[in-house]
Amino acid sequence: MSDTTTDTADSDVPETKTLYLIRHGAGTHDETHDFSIHDPELTETGRQQAAYLGETFPHLSSIDLICASPLRRTLQTALIAFSPLLPPTGTKKILATPRGQEASAKPANTGSDLDILRAEFGTESVDWHICAHHPDFNSKRGLFATNPIALDHRAKELRMLLRERPERNIVLVAHGHFLHYLTSMMREDGEQEGGMWVNAEWRAYGYDSGEGGEEARLVEREESWRRRGARGPSWAVGSAGEGMK
Repeated sequence: MSDTTTDTADSDVPETKTLYLIRHGAGTHDETHDFSIHDPELTETGRQQAAYLGETFPHLSSIDLICASPLRRTLQTALIAFSPLLPPTGTKKILATPRGQEASAKPANTGSDLDILRAEFGTESVDWHICAHHPDFNSKRGLFATNPIALDHRAKELRMLLRERPERNIVLVAHGHFLHYLTSMMREDGEQEGGMWVNAEWRAYGYDSGEGGEEARLVEREESWRRRGARGPSWAVGSAGEGMK
C-alpha cells in the first residue's frame, strides 16, 4: 500500500500530527451545475477564494507537506493558496495524491491523463510520482472505483498513508464528497453527515487518540470547529443533530 516511497475536538487528543483538509475553490461545474464538463478549472470566483484562503490561513508557516487531488480545480487551489511555499519563492512541491480524488465517476469528477496534467502544470511545483505509480488513477476502477466499499477503502488507505508520513503538519486539498469519506462522516445509506464543505473551506484534524487505531480515524480539532461556529467536531454549523455524538 505504501506510496510514501513509490508512490478532537477534545483536549485529550494528542497534537502529534495535524491534517488541514481543504475543499477546492469554485469550479466551472459548481457555478453552471453542469457535471458533464470534464475535469473543470476554477472560475474567477474560485481563484479569488483560493487567494483569500492563502491570505487568511493561519498556519502557513508551519506546513510541512502540501497534497492535492490530481484534478485541475484542486491543483489550482493549492497552487494559488500556497504559492508562498512553492517555487520560485519557496522550496516545497505539491504532492499530487490520486487517493484524494472526488468520489463519483461523473466527468467533472474524473481527472485528466497524466501527460496532459504534466504539460499544463509542469514539474517545478508539482510532484507527480504517485500518479505515475498509478497510471490508472483516473479510470474510476479498482482502487479508484466509486462504490461505497471502494471509497471507504481508499479513504482508509489515504488516512494510513498520511499517518505514516514523517511530516507533522499536512495540507490536503480535496473534494467535498470524498472529504466526508475521509473523515468517516458517511452513513450506511450513503447520506453525508456533518454539514457540507463550502468552497475553499478548511478544517483541522488529528488522529483519534493520537494514532487513530486500525482505521486511522480522524477527529476534528477544537480550534477548527470552534472557529467555524459548530457545536462539536465534524458537526454542521448550527446543527443540533448531525456530527459525532
